[in-house]
Amino acid sequence: MTEITKVNDDIQHINNQLISYHGSFQRLSEEYLKIRTNSQEINIKQKLEDFRDATSNGSLVWKVENFTQKLNDARSGRQISIESPLFYSSPTGYKMCARLHMYGDADAHGTHMSTFLVLLKGEYDAILTWPFNFRVTFCLFDQTGQGYHIVDSFDPDTTSLSVQRPNLNMNIASGIPKFCPLAVIEQSQNYYVRDDTMFIKIKVNFNYELKIPLPYTAQDNPELPVHIQDTIHRERIKHYQQLQEKRDAETKCNDREILDRSLIHQSL
Repeated sequence: MTEITKVNDDIQHINNQLISYHGSFQRLSEEYLKIRTNSQEINIKQKLEDFRDATSNGSLVWKVENFTQKLNDARSGRQISIESPLFYSSPTGYKMCARLHMYGDADAHGTHMSTFLVLLKGEYDAILTWPFNFRVTFCLFDQTGQGYHIVDSFDPDTTSLSVQRPNLNMNIASGIPKFCPLAVIEQSQNYYVRDDTMFIKIKVNFNYELKIPLPYTAQDNPELPVHIQDTIHRERIKHYQQLQEKRDAETKCNDREILDRSLIHQSL
């Protein structure tokens, strides 16, 4: 009887240990899942931040894959246009995307590929300059390395609703209806479509210093890319330093004239 009791006690002890181990394993599993979830969230946030930083200078290189299928969809009317990933003029700037009509839009339908820029409602619209008034350039890359890129630009019509501050999620598009003849990109082994993929660069040209004289750029312009804001800031400091040096020189000159007149008066 004593042996049976001892065995039962051992079994109970083992069961208690198993329960304890199971509880510890459960807690460790929950902690692992929590750490893994947090790590995934951090990675996702970091990727989003990195992506935003990479596309916050007013330019985007858009990789358009499955070209043949997309062109056929546009030709048949199943999907007449596609849109690029979002990009920004600066971390606090205009929110934009490109729109591509593979089989052409309006008068260009069936003859040209059409490219457009779309302004979207953004978080910082209240502090940006409206209407949007910067030249936009599209470049279809030659993938053979010969440099026969197709490049075209347009200047926004500042009276158009397409470049006013967005009231809805996105504005109507504006751009270049006759960007590239379909006859060019429909040829087999053309320069621009390789491995059923083409690359289009969209760039907003911030020739800001040329459009607005520096002495009148006292306000901040959050729509501009950071490197341009930094350049303007440096130029502004340089300009003010030059003005200060000029004023100092004029003051010294005036002081010298006053001193000279005083000496002449004393000699008389």
